[in-house]
Amino acid sequence: MPDEDTRERPVVIADAKILILKQITTIKLAYAKQAHELITKTTLINPNEPSKDHPDSTFRVYEYIDDCYRIEIKIKCNRDGNFMHIIRVYKK
Repeated sequence: MPDEDTRERPVVIADAKILILKQITTIKLAYAKQAHELITKTTLINPNEPSKDHPDSTFRVYEYIDDCYRIEIKIKCNRDGNFMHIIRVYKK
């Protein structure tokens, strides 16, 4: 029969992962709300990234680095216009 520590460890790890995911989601949401301001402070790191899933589109990839995180913003470009597609947040 497993001891107490062995049974509780997966629950603690799962709780920690959920907490980390909630923190990351909160951070991404905060940057997404500021995207219209951040885009003016970014640097273009890839002006013409081909799309794997959208044959009629290309992506412009921008990067912004603050004190704690590196933010990558992908803009989907096609004949309908330019749209923010995804925001990725990486620890610096």
